[in-house]
Amino acid sequence: MNGAQWIVAGCALGGLAALGAAWHLDRARGWETPRWDPGRLVLIRDGRARGASEGGTPGPDPLAAGERWVVAVQPQCPHCRESLSRLVAARARHEDPIEIEALIVDTSRRPRATILGDTGVDRVWWDERNTWRRRWGHRVYGEILVFDPSGNCVRSLPPPLDGGDDPLGPALGVPPDDL
Repeated sequence: MNGAQWIVAGCALGGLAALGAAWHLDRARGWETPRWDPGRLVLIRDGRARGASEGGTPGPDPLAAGERWVVAVQPQCPHCRESLSRLVAARARHEDPIEIEALIVDTSRRPRATILGDTGVDRVWWDERNTWRRRWGHRVYGEILVFDPSGNCVRSLPPPLDGGDDPLGPALGVPPDDL
């Protein structure tokens, strides 16, 4: 190897080492366990009622016996819309008593009230304070966070894939994963 090749190889190894160190520091950090708290979020649209509310303080939560499934959505990501569509379609097939809500993440401006209006989600929220990324340590667009009626996160699921398992299938009884 000549001198230029050694420099290129050294830079590549140095970059790989820096990436590995950053990943390790991120994973070693003590992240907050996700908890559904509407007071930390901004309600953009409530699609469950006629004359759906747009913005403002959310009303009483009608979720009684079912779960709340929250999909992290970055508005520029088509994969996120696909994840939402698959989850809404699975709910329709199973008639499960779950809320499906979209959490708009990594967006500095308040989204329009019409955002995700065609997806069939129950509510759309905006993570104005970047809680999903900065406090919970999550990074995967389209991921599903499942909360019980008390707001406790009971599990986290990867985005539903085309041809993959039914997101509402029997695998849902798994214990909480590393949130």
